[in-house]
Amino acid sequence: FHKTHVLVTGTRGIEVVPRTYKIRSPEGRVIINNIIVNSKNIYGGAPLNTFSGDKLEIQKRFPYSDNNIKFRFSATDFTNERRNSFRHRLSTFDKVLAFDKVLAFSRNTEVTYTNLPSGRYIFTVEGINAYGQSLLATQYNFEIKRPWWQTTYFYVAEILFFLTLLFFTVLIKQNTRVEKLATALTFVVIIIIFEYVNLLLD
Repeated sequence: FHKTHVLVTGTRGIEVVPRTYKIRSPEGRVIINNIIVNSKNIYGGAPLNTFSGDKLEIQKRFPYSDNNIKFRFSATDFTNERRNSFRHRLSTFDKVLAFDKVLAFSRNTEVTYTNLPSGRYIFTVEGINAYGQSLLATQYNFEIKRPWWQTTYFYVAEILFFLTLLFFTVLIKQNTRVEKLATALTFVVIIIIFEYVNLLLD
């Protein structure tokens, strides 16, 4: 350093650089390269936004059985690619409240989530370049649908079945006190069996 300037020496002489120089703001961004669901590649190669600005149509709703998802990502900052670092989060799955303070950056460029429960998710990836500057983050929203035994139709059908069964059981029984008790116990046993089946399915 010399007064208000920096002297940079090299094999070709000395270069005088003002001390107030600034590193140019990064223009790169984080991109998702691949989305693999149950070993099937549903997206790969192109950025999620085309050069014209239009968004590509990518599958965002998956059946309950497609609950293993793998993401690969990279950055478009090529200053020093090997020193680009990333951190990622899947909302409602990663139990991290303070995203900025807890999740550390690493050089890892892929992550796999297995056995995801049904629900809506936001996958977020942030990045920094070789100078530690933040790159534009990227997000991917998707949903895993509920299994058929957790749908509203199944619950309505179950209730209707129980009510019908109770109605016919009471209808064919005589009006004595013992018969009513037997009917109630039969109904309770049937409910227990159905709940056990539901538990097995879950």
